[in-house]
Amino acid sequence: MPRRYKQERTPIDWAQQVTPPRWLPRRAYITAVSQLYHGEIATLAMCRSLNETAIVTEDQHFLQTQIADETRHIELYRRYLERLGDIAAPEPALAAALHGRFEWQGSALGTIVAVHLLLEGEGLRVQREYGHWFPCSLLRQVNANITPDEARHVAFGRRTLVGGLNGITQDERIAIYRWLENLWRDCAQSMSQDIPSLIRLTMGQRWMNERWSRHRKVLIRLGLVSEAEAA
Repeated sequence: MPRRYKQERTPIDWAQQVTPPRWLPRRAYITAVSQLYHGEIATLAMCRSLNETAIVTEDQHFLQTQIADETRHIELYRRYLERLGDIAAPEPALAAALHGRFEWQGSALGTIVAVHLLLEGEGLRVQREYGHWFPCSLLRQVNANITPDEARHVAFGRRTLVGGLNGITQDERIAIYRWLENLWRDCAQSMSQDIPSLIRLTMGQRWMNERWSRHRKVLIRLGLVSEAEAA
């Protein structure tokens, strides 16, 4: 049962200057940060869709809370990007997610795993990496304000996945897994095309394989598929 969290969020000092890294063109920096903004919009769209199909009242309560979280996150990134002077377009895979082209056609469990384990889990990792690559104190404060919510969303996804496995067949479990891998690789490949070349060097095929391997281990550990089924 999801707990109701009362958290002190990290305060944001909007009086600070925005400080893009000197080694990176400003346009490339705007593009990189904009994908966090569009990722939140894609997550919000999926959460609204899930909320319409949620049967369990507890899940509806959590999703409604998450919708409020995602709306706030979008506003924070929008405000930061306005300080930079522009918002770049979403990468093709995120645009596809926004327009429903990655919509899962089976049980809601597939979408829950996509939103709460893949999108939110990856978002947490990207925020940490941006904190390393980009020294802007204001961006770090924005991410620190968002991170506790994202971690809570991931925990919800894990709980829901484990609780929902008995209600689906082996074929659907495997179909969800295959769809998740294709979705993740499409998004990762798309985002790697328009980010700064220095960062892209770390995001080649080896990077994607290692990153997916982490997600794969989590999905196996939570019981979505076995080692043999994943292979």
